[in-house]
Amino acid sequence: MAALLNVLPVRIRHAGHRLVMSLAIVAGALLASACSNSASASSCHNPLKLGANSISPVFVARLKVGEGEFEEIEKMVREFAQQRGWDIVVIPNSALPGHAWFQASVCETKGTLLSIDYIGSFGPDENGIFINVYQPQGGSSWKEPAKDLLQTFEAEWPGRLEFLRDSQLVARPAWYPDPIENP
Repeated sequence: MAALLNVLPVRIRHAGHRLVMSLAIVAGALLASACSNSASASSCHNPLKLGANSISPVFVARLKVGEGEFEEIEKMVREFAQQRGWDIVVIPNSALPGHAWFQASVCETKGTLLSIDYIGSFGPDENGIFINVYQPQGGSSWKEPAKDLLQTFEAEWPGRLEFLRDSQLVARPAWYPDPIENP
């Protein structure tokens, strides 16, 4: 469980002298306990299974949606996993009463892991579903499945997808062209 907690996204932001930490630790604990049987040391839900001590996402995006879209997000993630034959673990909003919450993990046996999380409110411009992509085995095979999932989200919520690096907004990556500009 500790290994899984170390790799889940922990968003930290400095606001003056205040340090604001996301609920990712709670998310990790719930995910770890919910999938303790399926996310064993050798499971694709454990990106440290190849022996690394830590891992960072190779890609991060944010879909600007709220709690009202969780059900649709879950449906899309489940369909994505089913179409690809990937494993999936979902922790629904009801897992943390009183808090807006969504956590899903989809992965393939080779190691590519997509973590889809809504873990609370950071501020009016920072809410949304975070899509973190992990690729512990190296390479760029993550781009095709990430692109497929992002296109699914963007078809439903056009103009609400943002790309991040080091918690800062960045331009749309070259491997993921704008569907409006490049239909």
